[in-house]
Amino acid sequence: SAREFMVAPSDLRWLEHRLSNANRQLQEARASSVELRRMLKPDHPVLLANELRLAQAKLRWAEAIEALCDFSVDED
Repeated sequence: SAREFMVAPSDLRWLEHRLSNANRQLQEARASSVELRRMLKPDHPVLLANELRLAQAKLRWAEAIEALCDFSVDED
């Protein structure tokens, strides 16, 4: 949730770490999705579960970007 990203201004490194992790998870989910789409039917449960994982990874990435941007704006 967005609350996870509410940190003291001194915690820029933590925000960058969260963004790095979110980016890694998003890239992994995208790669899995591409691979699974080649092998499985669109309604296969494994593919559907991976699509959910991809959507969650996109959300975590967007939240991390937003938190980092909010931090940057607060610093200006």
